Amino acid sequence: MDRNSMNQLIKEEFQRIPHDSHSSQQNELRNFYKMRRQRCLSSDPNQSPAESFAKAVEDVRKRYPEFEPNVTDPAYFGWSR
Repeated sequence: MDRNSMNQLIKEEFQRIPHDSHSSQQNELRNFYKMRRQRCLSSDPNQSPAESFAKAVEDVRKRYPEFEPNVTDPAYFGWSR
């Protein structure tokens, strides 16, 4: 997948992961998700977002064990509360 297509897909997925206040745990999630998703799409463009999302949540929970992500479409990421 080329870089432009990858960035467009991630931008669309970000609509399901809302912003929060500056330097919040939610924004850390968005940063980790973007990094992990870029890596995953580079190796397998057909990979679902669920694995990248779960790993990004794990990354945030290393610092904030009680963190619960805010997403508008949990099923898209294979996430259940």
